[in-house]
Amino acid sequence: MERPVSHVVHDKQQTTAHAGKCPFNHGQVRVITTQSTTDKAADGQPADAQSGDSLQSSEALAAFNGYPLGYAASVPVQDAPPAVCPMGHGFQPGAAHARMDDAESNPAPAQCPMGFTASDGPRMTQLHCVICKSLLYDCVQLSCSCKYCRYCVANFSDCPLCGADITSRTAATDLQGMVDTYIDAHAGTQNLFDIGKAKNDVKVGEATSQSRSAFLLQLAVRSAAGGNHPAAIDRLGLCKAELLKQVEREGYTVPLCSQLGAVCGSQGDCHRQLQQFEQAKACYEESVQQLKACHSNDAEVKQPQSVSYNKLGDLEYGLGNVEAAVNWYKHGLCIREEAVQGSQLAGPSARLDVAISTIKVADACQALGREDEANQSFNKALQLVQDIQHHHQDFPAVLAKCEGLLSFLKSRQG
Repeated sequence: MERPVSHVVHDKQQTTAHAGKCPFNHGQVRVITTQSTTDKAADGQPADAQSGDSLQSSEALAAFNGYPLGYAASVPVQDAPPAVCPMGHGFQPGAAHARMDDAESNPAPAQCPMGFTASDGPRMTQLHCVICKSLLYDCVQLSCSCKYCRYCVANFSDCPLCGADITSRTAATDLQGMVDTYIDAHAGTQNLFDIGKAKNDVKVGEATSQSRSAFLLQLAVRSAAGGNHPAAIDRLGLCKAELLKQVEREGYTVPLCSQLGAVCGSQGDCHRQLQQFEQAKACYEESVQQLKACHSNDAEVKQPQSVSYNKLGDLEYGLGNVEAAVNWYKHGLCIREEAVQGSQLAGPSARLDVAISTIKVADACQALGREDEANQSFNKALQLVQDIQHHHQDFPAVLAKCEGLLSFLKSRQG
C-alpha cells in the first residue's frame, strides 16, 4: 500500500505544561524558530511523513529550544547565568589589578576577548566559521587562504568571502589546534596555564565537569543551528563523555539520565539530517536506554522517553517499515497514557500528547490496511480532543492545536 503523504502530528511543543525543566538551563539558546507540525495542523497544513522530530525538519528539533530536539521545550530564557570565562577575564583577583587611587575605587572588570563576559555570548572571531557561525571543526584552508569548516564549504566552487575559485582544500591543522586548545581552556576542566601539563597534575572537580558538559552542549547547539551536523555530532559526543564521567561519580540520577537522553536524541537528529539512518536509530535507542537507567517514573525522564519512541517510529515510518513504526508509537502512547491516568493534575498539554500519540498509531495502522484498529484509534483521539476543548477553554494555544487536530482527524476518517 502506498504510504500516505500526511502521516502524523509531531511532538515539538506538545509538553509546555508538564515537561521537565532543561537540566542544562539552555532555554536561552533560541537560534532557530520554525513552525511545528502541530502548529501546521492548526493551520490546516498536512504533516510531513518523513520529517520526524528532527533538527531542521518541521519539528526543527526545537533548534534546541530549551532541551535539544524537542525534549522539554518550555525552559525560561531570562534567568540563565551568563557564561563565565575560565581564562579569568572578568575576574578581579585583588588590588593588584585595580587602580587604588582611593579606598572606594571600583574599576570595571576586564572583558574576555572572545566575548564570554558579554550578555549576548561569544562573538565571532578568527576561530569561528563564517558559514555555520560556530567554532571551526575539521578546518580547511582554501586555495585563496580563507578558512572554513570542511563540511560547510564542501559544496562551494567559489570562496564565500572573497569569491575566488576554489582549486584546493588543505587541512589547516595549526588553526584547528588553536580551536581545540581554546575549547579545552573554556570548557572548565583546564585553564590556559594547565594545558600541556600531565593529566594527573590537573584537578578536575564535579563543578568543572558540569560546566564542561554544558559548554560542549552550547557548542553543539550552535553548530547544529548553523547546519554543521558533523561538528554537532562530535561535540555532543564529547558532552556525553563528560556526563558519563559524572555518572561514574554520582550514579544514574534523574537529572543526569535526562541530560544523557537529550544529548543522545540530539545526536540522532543530526545523523538523520545527514541521512545516516542506522546511526540515528542507534542514537534514539541509546536515548531510551539512558532515560530508563535511573528507574524513575519522574516526568523529567518519562516524557523524553515518549519523544524518543516517537522519533524511532517516525524514522521507521519514513523508511517504509510501518509495522516497526506502529510498535514504537505504541510504546510512546503507553507512557503518555500512564502519565495522565488517575492524575488530577494532568494538564491539557499532557492530554493533548495522548491524543497525538493515538493519532500516530491510528495513521500507521491505516497505512498497513488495518482499518478497524485505525478507526478505533481515530475515534479515541477524536473523543480526547473534544474533551480537551470542552474542559480547557482558558488555554487558547491548546484550543488552536485542537482545531488543527480535528481538521486532521476529519481528513483521515473522511
